[in-house]
Formats: sequence, structure tokens, C-alpha cells
Amino acid sequence: MDRGLFFSADAAAYVFIMLVILGLALQHTAAGTRKLSEKMAWQEKTLFADSLAEAIVKNRSAEKPWLGAAYYDSGFHRVESNVIDAKLLESITRKEFGKFALSAIYEKNREGIAYLFNANGKNCAASERFVIVKGAEEKKEILGIVVCENR
Repeated sequence: MDRGLFFSADAAAYVFIMLVILGLALQHTAAGTRKLSEKMAWQEKTLFADSLAEAIVKNRSAEKPWLGAAYYDSGFHRVESNVIDAKLLESITRKEFGKFALSAIYEKNREGIAYLFNANGKNCAASERFVIVKGAEEKKEILGIVVCENR
């Protein structure tokens, strides 16, 4: 029991050092968790944009063209995937889907980018698909689907 002050100072320094290390470890973990959370939110938005682009390109719905605007080939009695009906595509407007909204659709070709509609949004993600657009004339283009966080 003669250790007294020296032992108490050692123990206090040890506890202080351990608390500093623990605080730094928790701060590092919190920063990593925050980055992971932001990355997961971005991936969720990108996945939604990819899924919506996939639906528009591979499905057809005359009543709800944002669910599918694929071209229907009456000769084969089937929908052609990656071939888009120009009339259905042009009828798509901004549509809200809970957390996200379809905010823009654009066509990219050699002449540049032409927006079919563009409702400004924030924190957006885009998905692009190569398609053939059948209308008055057949065009090969890149179709861009832009999804933003809902207002």
C-alpha cells in the first residue's frame, strides 16, 4: 500500500490515454458509418434509375408509359425490348415514386442531347440505355433516365 500518489498518477494517465483512444476510434467509426450511409443512399437512387430505365425499355403500358414504352410488333404479337415507341416515350412526364421522382428523359445522339422533358430536381442520378426509337423514322440513340430525390 505504499504505492500511493505514483500509482494513482499512472492509473490516471492510463485511463486518460484509453479514453482518448476510445474517442478517436468512435469518431473514426462514425465518419465511416456516415460515408457508408451516403454511399448506400446514392446506390439506392442509382439502382432505382437503372430499374426504371429497364422497365421503360423492356415493357409496354399505353395507359402508364412511365412503366414501359417498348414498341409492340403486331406482326410477331410481342413487345420488342430495346426498341421504343416514340409516341409513348413523348407522353411520359414527371412522375413521383415515393422517395424518388422521374425528373427528366433525354435522347443523346450525334447531334447532341435533346430533353423530352426536364423537371429540375436535386441530388439526381441518371441511367443511360442504348435504344432504337421507332416513330416517323427509326433512330438509334442513347436514352437517359434521370431520377432525383422527391421534393
